[in-house]
Amino acid sequence: GDAIIFGATENLLPYYIFLGPGLKSLKDIEGKRASISRVGSGSHTSLLALFKQAGVDAKKVTFIASGDMSARLAAFSTGAVDLVGLPPPYHLRLLDKGYKISVNLLDDHVPWAQVVLASRESWLESNAGTAKAVLEAVAEGNYYALTHPDEAKALWKRYLRTSDPRILDESFVYFRKAFVANLVPDLKGLATVRDFGLTAPGMAPEKFVSMKPVDELIHEGFFQKLATKYNVKAP
Repeated sequence: GDAIIFGATENLLPYYIFLGPGLKSLKDIEGKRASISRVGSGSHTSLLALFKQAGVDAKKVTFIASGDMSARLAAFSTGAVDLVGLPPPYHLRLLDKGYKISVNLLDDHVPWAQVVLASRESWLESNAGTAKAVLEAVAEGNYYALTHPDEAKALWKRYLRTSDPRILDESFVYFRKAFVANLVPDLKGLATVRDFGLTAPGMAPEKFVSMKPVDELIHEGFFQKLATKYNVKAP
């Protein structure tokens, strides 16, 4: 279709993986049950990608369609499933119940196209300057938030409608670890989505992406200037 990706703000799976009693490693999930929202969803295909990377035979895992995040959490808490992956801050509820994180995918990355910037390809071709301006605004907002955590949390407090300091702190940890300094889409991550999402098997990730806007900003030194301005390690 007439759609193209031209930037990315998150190139990883943002999950904390919890295993039920008696399971010591991801390999132990074989023959057991894993919670997902529904078959074919991101929660399902992302676990398929994780299992492949970890050497787990996904055919030996029963995937249970549990519903939304809270329902998946409840399914795990009651023992209806043996594995669940939760992004922050949902994982806090399990930590409070005494469960421990088995795999931290904010640190142990699985390449994934989690959040991208996309447009109609026809629009991008005729609005190159505007597309670059969008990337510049998103990038500077991210750099600013990274170095002004209190202001970032104040905004999240308003829009997430929470004043819980733990949730706000965990949201900032998530943001910091997912930070993409140059907004470049991860082609390997896109290939992973392609392979497990089964929407366009065999197609090269490059067919879905226009690197021209970010490449021009990189060539112009835009991200290096932001790194200097906000005292962030240069991309």
